[in-house]
Amino acid sequence: MRHHMFPASPMFPQTAYHIKLLEFYKELFMTGHLANQAFAKACAKLHMYENVERLRITFANAFFAYLEVLTKAEELSVAEHQHTIQAYNDDACPACPKDGMIIALDGNFQLRRRMANSDDCKLHESATFFSADAKHSTYAKANDASSKDHKCDSKFRNADESYVSRAIRQCYESGVLGCVCRHNLPLEFTNIVQSGEKHKYPLSVIDVLMKKHGTKVLKIMYDIGCHFEPAIKENFPDWVGNVAVGVFHAYAHSMDCQVQYNPRLIEGFGLTDGEGMERLWSYLSGFATITRNMCAKRRMLTLIQAIQHFKNEHLQSLRKCKNF
Repeated sequence: MRHHMFPASPMFPQTAYHIKLLEFYKELFMTGHLANQAFAKACAKLHMYENVERLRITFANAFFAYLEVLTKAEELSVAEHQHTIQAYNDDACPACPKDGMIIALDGNFQLRRRMANSDDCKLHESATFFSADAKHSTYAKANDASSKDHKCDSKFRNADESYVSRAIRQCYESGVLGCVCRHNLPLEFTNIVQSGEKHKYPLSVIDVLMKKHGTKVLKIMYDIGCHFEPAIKENFPDWVGNVAVGVFHAYAHSMDCQVQYNPRLIEGFGLTDGEGMERLWSYLSGFATITRNMCAKRRMLTLIQAIQHFKNEHLQSLRKCKNF
């Protein structure tokens, strides 16, 4: 480390890579979704190195160990300042009003991971962005919460267990569900495990958000918000906010549902479209194929760093605004 070299293995390393090279590849990886194999081939050709496979493996080992160190350092920094104002500013959106927050929820089944074998069925835990994974057991029965009060009779494929089981039967992590604020800053995420979009996943995310920001999470936009509202009222009786359906999806619902849940007809939502997660999924779609066959740990490290990269880019855009 004195020579700014990072080892390819923690015990008795024979190969090491300069930290500047790892930083350079990290920027290529996050910005251009450049796979490790392509980068290794390019480096091997440039330096006339014949053993491309060895280069690919050792560089991947060093790179993901480097990402793990970065992620751990960020977690320790947050834990050290978790009760300070600075921690709130680092985690929350600086542009959202302090007396209210509008969040958009959505799930993505493209970011799934194939199981290597029958024993490959354990989530990699992380306190960065994915702390809601620990809340699944708390809301395990929430999917059976009564939703008979909603007036929408539309069918939603992602919540259909028969559809999901056919599509992802070889995967343990079926996908990811997360949320952003109305300024598209990522807030909290959770892994969907061998199922569709059960209520326990958005409830876990909302639980974490409410503990971080209190009652500031007042308004929730969700593509199946009409089905989800009874569950949130049952599990969070002190919550007094509103639920709306994203503008793009609202017109796929029945007319009675549109009148009740279209954000254009609900006071307080303004021109918020509720499609901020779709913008994030568009960026993360470049990692879908790359992470599909990774181990759980490397997949999580990749998603965490990618989400952080997306967040930093939007924070820079916010700071450039003259009115901010």
